[in-house]
Amino acid sequence: MMIPTQNKLGAVSHPLVAAMYLKKDFGAPFSKHQEDVLVIETNFPVDESDTKSFNACLSDLLSDLPSIQTEAEAKVGPFDRVDIRTSH
Repeated sequence: MMIPTQNKLGAVSHPLVAAMYLKKDFGAPFSKHQEDVLVIETNFPVDESDTKSFNACLSDLLSDLPSIQTEAEAKVGPFDRVDIRTSH
């Protein structure tokens, strides 16, 4: 179960990112395990059915991911994992 927090990261920007925010993932019901998850919604300026173009944008985003993570951790603190989602 994912629960959104109020930690939207408007100060962290990237041309391929539409939005970033922090969520808590509590896993299975009644689980004591929880993770802080940085969710990145993409802003790819391409048709997702064009796999070459989509893959090129994804590759660019993944190559920039370490710097995006560092910048996000400076704003909201550490998190356990990153989820990347399309914004559509």
